[in-house]
Amino acid sequence: MHTGLYIELNVLCIFLLLIFYIKIEANVYLRRIHRLLSCSAIMYILFFASDFLWKMIDSNIITASREINYIVNSFYFSISGFAALFWVMYCIDTQSHNTLKKRLIIGIISIPTIVLFIMSVNSPFTGWIFYLDEANNYHRGPFYYLQIVITLGYLIFAIIFSGINSAKKENLPYRRLYLTSMLVPVLVIASSISQIYYPDYPMLPASLTIGFSLMYLAIIDSQVLIDRMTTLYNRNWFYQNHLNLLNTEGQEKNRTNIIEEIILIDIDGLRLINDAHGKDTGDDALIRLSNILKDIQRASQIPGYYRAVRFGDDEFVVLCEFADDNKVETVMNYIDMRLRVLNASGTVPYELSVSMGHTKYLHQTTTLAELMDFADQDMYKVKVRKQRDM
Repeated sequence: MHTGLYIELNVLCIFLLLIFYIKIEANVYLRRIHRLLSCSAIMYILFFASDFLWKMIDSNIITASREINYIVNSFYFSISGFAALFWVMYCIDTQSHNTLKKRLIIGIISIPTIVLFIMSVNSPFTGWIFYLDEANNYHRGPFYYLQIVITLGYLIFAIIFSGINSAKKENLPYRRLYLTSMLVPVLVIASSISQIYYPDYPMLPASLTIGFSLMYLAIIDSQVLIDRMTTLYNRNWFYQNHLNLLNTEGQEKNRTNIIEEIILIDIDGLRLINDAHGKDTGDDALIRLSNILKDIQRASQIPGYYRAVRFGDDEFVVLCEFADDNKVETVMNYIDMRLRVLNASGTVPYELSVSMGHTKYLHQTTTLAELMDFADQDMYKVKVRKQRDM
């Protein structure tokens, strides 16, 4: 391929990746969730920029001093590690819920990139990764393949990590996003191998640009199923994933050992909280309750499968699957306990309380509205009892 076309394709890919970065950063919600992905895009933009600069120098399109040549090559090798590292960090950040564990893993996996960075910036003096001969021509150093091993290791880690998480039942709404997070490193590895045999064809920039485009589409698709304020699943997800559980004889036969319950939760006096303290305080109450509901999945005393859904303004649903018929009471007691701890902590200027009702999935139930009505009737009894006790 002509050098000019090689450079033009690199510039085009840089331009498209820059659009991706701007689209993520311009959206407050996407920026909060996918910041590390946009950082990875910036790293790859810088990586491709240094690549086409090197191509221009190597093809004598521009004349560069020995110092500039060293800087471009040092930057190229350093940034390649950071680009792959940020991709892995993004996968870990979005697919893992344990903050302490995330920080530990990210700290450990950052070490190879730091080593590559140190060796790259020292190559002008040591020749570890690359060196320039007397004619200012580039040559590989004895540790050149360290860059390939590190970046390849990160990509393989991202493939395995995303693949495992996409297979988990609780990650069903994010499956497309996680599978795309796995597909992009596959494209990068395949294009990198192809570029070894066809070095004049910029397959890596093209495949990465396609990969980031697919990621953006997957991110937008996932937002249809997620409530932006609480980051819980929304009513769309509930309809899409649980309506087919109703009135299905084949599934009923396969689920005889699984007790399915639905818990309907309504915040008591959310309007009063808004009136007394402002709408932002009401939003804070919604977020605090959603965080408690997220923690049900990780509570060791109530093993099973639980998914929290923001069903309406102040209504939440917890979908439960477990083998013990008494576990639904344990889940509701856990929520009450966490609310009592929150109210006793004095960290909020209001008292957060909820009313809860529950019902079993009934396969003879014909509509989702009928199922929700059963849970609502049970919750209404709780509200009446609370008003009577006041």
